[in-house]
This record gives sequence, structure tokens and C-alpha cells, in this order.
Amino acid sequence: LCFNTPSERRRIIQDNNKVVRNSNISQRRGLQAELIVSQHLISEGYWVFTSFGHTAPCDVIAVKAIPFEIFLYDVKVVTMRKTVLKDRTELSPIARIRTATQKCLNVRLVTVDLDTEEIIFVKHS
Repeated sequence: LCFNTPSERRRIIQDNNKVVRNSNISQRRGLQAELIVSQHLISEGYWVFTSFGHTAPCDVIAVKAIPFEIFLYDVKVVTMRKTVLKDRTELSPIARIRTATQKCLNVRLVTVDLDTEEIIFVKHS
């Protein structure tokens, strides 16, 4: 990279630090959601396995011996979109969709509200 001025160099370093800080917060929130889902599935009698990488099509694998079941879950944190109207501000959840690979593998989406620890298993057709 070529920097024209010291102030430009400082701005780029500050911007990069913000990105790293925000991604760490995002990763922590995602891990917290995965732990909440894992704890719930364990309490329901499933053996739970988690992925190590961020590129896997699923975050959690749940296996039950009797009756034999295997479920693949992609865990998402509920995030809200703020819409400012003339007289009020509305919050609406941001919709999540599965990738083509996830659809092929029958990965199910799970959303977690970190404030209430509410877990929503999304129904897919």
C-alpha cells in the first residue's frame, strides 16, 4: 500500500482496528448463540458436535441414538434493522436464508435472541 500522508496512514490503521474489534464482537455473539443452542440440544438428549472453522456449512451437529436422528444446524443471532420513519422508529428482524450448499445438506437455521436466550428453530419447506 502507498500512503500519501501520515494522517491518511492513521485513518487506515484506525479503520482496520474498528473492523477487527467489530468482527471479534460478532464472533463472540455467534459463539454465545452456538453455546445456548448446544446447551438446549444436550438437555433434549442429543450428542452435540460443533465446527471449528468459519467456513463450514453448519455450526452444530446434533445426534440422537434412539430414535436415530442427525440434524445439522446453522446458528444465527437475531439482529434487528432500524427503520426511521417520519414520526417513529421501527425495528424489524433481518431475515436469514440458507445457501445452496446448506439446502443440499438439509442444514436447518436456528436463530437465538441473546437478550432473552429464546431459540427459534426455523421451519423449512
